[in-house]
Amino acid sequence: MFLKRSFQSVFGLLLVVISLTQIVSQRANNMLAIILIMGTSYVVYTQLKKIEWLWSEKGQKVVTSFLIAFNLLMLLYVSLSFQINDVSDPLNVQIKATELLHGNYNWHTNINGSEEYFYFYPNVVFYTIFLSKIMSIGGTFGLSIQLTLRLMTFLFLAGITIFAMLTSWQLNRNRKSLLITALILAVYPVMYLYPNMVTYTDTLTMFLTTVVLYLISVVISTRGYNTWFAVGGLIVLVYAILYAVKPNMIVLLPAVLILLVMAVVMKMKNKVQIIVVSATLVLGIVVSTVTITPITQHYGFDQTQAKKTELPVTHWINMGLNPVGLNGAGAYDMNDDNNARQSRIDNNPQLIKQSIKYRLKTLGIGGIWKLALDKVQTLLGTPLFGFGKYMAGYAKAPTFYIKHQSMLNALFSIIATTVILMIIIKLFVTNIKLTDDSNAINQKK
Repeated sequence: MFLKRSFQSVFGLLLVVISLTQIVSQRANNMLAIILIMGTSYVVYTQLKKIEWLWSEKGQKVVTSFLIAFNLLMLLYVSLSFQINDVSDPLNVQIKATELLHGNYNWHTNINGSEEYFYFYPNVVFYTIFLSKIMSIGGTFGLSIQLTLRLMTFLFLAGITIFAMLTSWQLNRNRKSLLITALILAVYPVMYLYPNMVTYTDTLTMFLTTVVLYLISVVISTRGYNTWFAVGGLIVLVYAILYAVKPNMIVLLPAVLILLVMAVVMKMKNKVQIIVVSATLVLGIVVSTVTITPITQHYGFDQTQAKKTELPVTHWINMGLNPVGLNGAGAYDMNDDNNARQSRIDNNPQLIKQSIKYRLKTLGIGGIWKLALDKVQTLLGTPLFGFGKYMAGYAKAPTFYIKHQSMLNALFSIIATTVILMIIIKLFVTNIKLTDDSNAINQKK
C-alpha cells in the first residue's frame, strides 16, 4: 500500500505542477473566462446527460463521427489556407531538401563553410532526406513543393487523430471514452496551429509517437504470442524511424520501464507484455543506430566530419542549466550555442564541462529548484506551446484572421488552457480513487 500511495502522490504532484504552470501563464481576465467556460461546460454536460438518444449506441456513433469529421476538415482547412514564412531550422531543412531533390549532395550550408548547420546538428539529416523524398512523390503528381508539404502535414495530423481514436478504443472498448477522445481532438486548438503550420521534425514525431503508443496498447492489452511478435516487429520499425527523426524520443524507453515497475507493484497481469514492449523499443534503437549511418552517407553526408563538429550532449545539459537563456530559463540560448560550436572547432570539450560545474556551483540547491520550476513553466506553461516559433509572419492567411489575430490567439490560449485543466481535474479525481478499497486497481486503470 505504501508504494501505491507513493505512486499516487508523485502523479498527483505532477498534475498539480502542470495545472499551476497553465494558470500562472494566464491573465486574471483570461482565468475568469476559463472558470466561466468550465462552469458552463459542466452545466451543459449535466443537461446533455438527460438526453437518452445522445448516450445510446447510435447517438454516440453519430456524435463521435461528427467530431472526427470536424477535426479532419479543420486540419485540412488550416493546412491549405495558411502559409507561414519559415525561419531558422525549418527553413534550413527545406532548402537542403529541395537541393537534394535536384541532386545537390553538398551538406555544407555556407560557401565559405562558416555556418555548418547540418554538421553541427546531424540529427536533422535523416528528416531532411525524408522531406526530399516527400517532395519527389508530390512532384510525380504534378504538385508544387509547398502544396506537397501542406498535404503531408495534414496527413500526419489526420493520422494522429485516427491512431489516438484507435488507442482509446483498444484500451477501453468503450464508446463514451471514444466520444470524449474525439471531443478533445476536435476542440483542442494546439493541433490546428504550430504542428499544422511549421514543416519540421515535430509534426512527424507526434505522428510516429501516436502510432508507437497505439501499437504498445495493442501488445499490453492482448495475450496472444502471435500478436506480440507481429505488432512487436511493427514497433521496432516505427520506433527506429522515430528515433532517427528525434533521438530524444528515447524517453519512451524509461517511460515503459516505469510502467513495468507500476505493473509489478500493483500486481497487474500484463508484466510479460510490458517486457516485450521494452525489448522492441531497445531493438528499435539498435536498428536505427545501425542503419542511419549508411543511409545518410549514401546521400553524401560525411559522418567522419560530423563526429568532429557535432555538438555534444553536454552542450544541451549546459544550456539547460542557464537561468537567463535567450528563449527562457533553461531554454535555447544563442551565446551558449556559439560557445559550444567554438569549443568543437578548437577541440576543447572541457570548456562546456567547466561551464556546467560553474553553473551548478553558482545556482546551488535553491537555484536549481527554482530553475526546474522555471523550465516547467517554459515547457508546459504556454498553452499554445510552439505557436509562433520558427515563423516570421504569414505568406498567406485568411483576411478575418489577420484582422483579428490578437483576439483569436487569446481565445485559442483560453480554450487550450481550459481543455488541459479539465483533463487534469479528471485525472486527479481518478488518481485519488485508484487505491480506494471499494475500487481495487485493475489492469485497465
